[in-house]
Amino acid sequence: PDELVIEQNNLKLKPPKAEVELFLKPTAGDVHQNTLDEFGYGSYSSPTYEEPDLSSISEEEVKDFFDTTVQDWIKNNNNKWGKNNFPIRTKLGDEDDYYLVVGQCDFDRVLNEQDFTNTYLNKVKSICKELSRIDPKRSIIIKLHPGADNQAEGCSHTDFLMKDLKVSENVKVVRGDRSIYDFIPKARCVIMGNSGAGFEAMMFSKPIISFCQPEYHWVTYDLRKVCDLWRAIQTEVWFDEEKSDKFLYWYMRKYCIHDSESTKRRLDDLLDVEDVHIRVK
Repeated sequence: PDELVIEQNNLKLKPPKAEVELFLKPTAGDVHQNTLDEFGYGSYSSPTYEEPDLSSISEEEVKDFFDTTVQDWIKNNNNKWGKNNFPIRTKLGDEDDYYLVVGQCDFDRVLNEQDFTNTYLNKVKSICKELSRIDPKRSIIIKLHPGADNQAEGCSHTDFLMKDLKVSENVKVVRGDRSIYDFIPKARCVIMGNSGAGFEAMMFSKPIISFCQPEYHWVTYDLRKVCDLWRAIQTEVWFDEEKSDKFLYWYMRKYCIHDSESTKRRLDDLLDVEDVHIRVK
């Protein structure tokens, strides 16, 4: 077809209007960032299997990106759902240097249909129990996913999660309707399965321990065994802040679709065609 129609943030599927249908996956750090991949999304997309070449990215490019775009996202409390979408802010007081565990909905297909087991919550509990054992004096904060607060899809079980996930006295479970930007800055490191919040953690240049092979596993500690947590939490040994910052820049500015120019470039890479007329809705 001589025209490809891209519909953003529209979950209602319509009959095909063209020979090629394109589906965008919204991601951090605002509503303009979307991915378009030949594999799929989340833990099943090309960046998961193919490590991006970060060698050509300069420190100046990254610094400018962090000083402008990233700071605007943080200042405006932006996320993939909109500007200041979660206006409830949290004051942590003296809480500092804790482990931050980012919760996801246990029905999330990125976790359940792209993994060998359907035990995400059990994995989170196992991680928190092990952290409490090897570092009993340090606090653990579990920030629930906003979807856990919704009254739909059988996921209105926040009260249950807040009790069930509190596996020890040093674990604190927080509701999902809070801005995550208040929890990342003081965290020692961030632990998650496969969440867009990983990019938000990278905005603050925080070490990430991941256990569900996310797209950014190249710059995280790839946790495959719970008993390996003692080594994972030694972030000063393995964490490369410069590489993490470069990955965030590459993902958001070289891989994501965020304007007309990046859309045309991505389509050219995927379809290997010229003179494609694009109408973005």
